Amino acid sequence: MKVALVTDTYPPSVDGVSHMTSKLAKELSKRHEVIVLTMGRETKTEVKDWEVHKLKGACLKSYPQYRYRIRLPKDWVRNKFREFKPDVVHVQTPMTMGASAEAVARETKLPMVSTFHTALVEFATEMIREGNLEVNPVTKALMNFPLVKRILLKTADIASFPAYYSFFAASDSVTSPSDAVTKVLLENQVKSSKIHKVPNFIETKPEYMPAREFREKWGIEGFMALHVGRLSWEKRIHEIIRTAKTMKDATFVITSDGPLAGELKKRAAGLDNVIFTGYLPYRELYGAYAACDSFFAASPYETFNISAAQAMAFGKPIVGPNKMGLTEFIEHGANGFLVETDNGAGCFEQALRTIMEDGTLKRKMGRNSRRKSAEFRKDKIVRKFEDVYNQTVPNGVNRGKYVYALTLLFTVARAMRV
Repeated sequence: MKVALVTDTYPPSVDGVSHMTSKLAKELSKRHEVIVLTMGRETKTEVKDWEVHKLKGACLKSYPQYRYRIRLPKDWVRNKFREFKPDVVHVQTPMTMGASAEAVARETKLPMVSTFHTALVEFATEMIREGNLEVNPVTKALMNFPLVKRILLKTADIASFPAYYSFFAASDSVTSPSDAVTKVLLENQVKSSKIHKVPNFIETKPEYMPAREFREKWGIEGFMALHVGRLSWEKRIHEIIRTAKTMKDATFVITSDGPLAGELKKRAAGLDNVIFTGYLPYRELYGAYAACDSFFAASPYETFNISAAQAMAFGKPIVGPNKMGLTEFIEHGANGFLVETDNGAGCFEQALRTIMEDGTLKRKMGRNSRRKSAEFRKDKIVRKFEDVYNQTVPNGVNRGKYVYALTLLFTVARAMRV
């Protein structure tokens, strides 16, 4: 089978979508022909066991590693499809590249599968409602006016939601990483017959830096809570820092980088128990998983949370909000704690302290996590994708009238520093 993977973000960009797309390309290429169409700093082709075709895009100010184009590059995508002749198109992001691939797939009657990775309009709407941690002066001034907020939220309700979800409603098949995402898709008029539950996969036996070596390198002793994820508004890392302020007897390790790195480091100034590592090579990153006592996620917007799921493979209990994708693999009290975030600032601390103070429970949760991780082995998940590919046929739905609205949403999100 010939599979075309289409995405707006791909390594060296570091985020969940680029991570999953590159890993999926690697696994699929063992049995199929694969190409990846994506955006980059320059137009070029990279050749491994699969080809990666990058088209130069403009830099997104809030996330310099992301690229976009206001005018959809349909001609470029059409030429790549004509050369490769894919049997199926699998779109990872419904923005510049995804919208272009959709249009070309409709023209050429190619079956198209889309994966819902990001609840973009949900956290964009919440960002408008609550305000960002770091915004430009004009945006900050506007957010002080309730009427402006109401107008922006109304615009999101009227235009953003239908424009965004129309992409998935028009897809021939949609893969959902969790039951929570399936529910959201159904609520936004995506037919149940199109939706296939396919979780993200994790590395169950990766090579990693020994836990002791990681702890020695970063000077960590005692209880360690780990967060892995982009330093951006929707990850709610300020909640982790707030928890660290009241848990001085624990060390909080925050990996990766992102647009709010500077602001978050200011918030953590003076806290000796908060460590920002920046991006880590995979061997050291997996060493962080091995070294931690618990994984700590704070974002309520995760459609799955690959990083938290990865912690299960290392036998770690997970603490996170009782929201969205985390409910897919965390069983409260069995392999972690699902926290009701409405219960106040100390809600995460209570869960972490329970793990820190009860070694027997911690070990039991770790064993349960490790057993649960087997459900997300790469070979199992890739077979699920192959099954979806084989049963997907073109439905002929044309979503052209929504393309401009979707592009407008992207521009507004950029201006609001999402």
